[in-house]
Amino acid sequence: MKKLLVFALILIMGTTLFAGGAKEATATDGTPTIRLLTDATGIDDKSFNAAAWRGIVEFYGDTLANTSKRGQYYDVVTAQTQDMYIPNLKQAADE
Repeated sequence: MKKLLVFALILIMGTTLFAGGAKEATATDGTPTIRLLTDATGIDDKSFNAAAWRGIVEFYGDTLANTSKRGQYYDVVTAQTQDMYIPNLKQAADE
């Protein structure tokens, strides 16, 4: 009986701990939105940024030649200088 009470208490505490999750940013139809933040090399660096961009585009069913859902479901923000990293991150977090 004591084990059952402890288990129930842990279950209730866990439920209340995770019940107040943050609101997710989504498009109007419930599809998640993504913003890729890059450094000055942009999405054509033939490395991580390019691979991440290709994955994002393909996730939404677009191709690199036709990014019709860009701006609606996903977008990229390129920081031209190191001073722009933090403002870009703050802006993306606020939206």
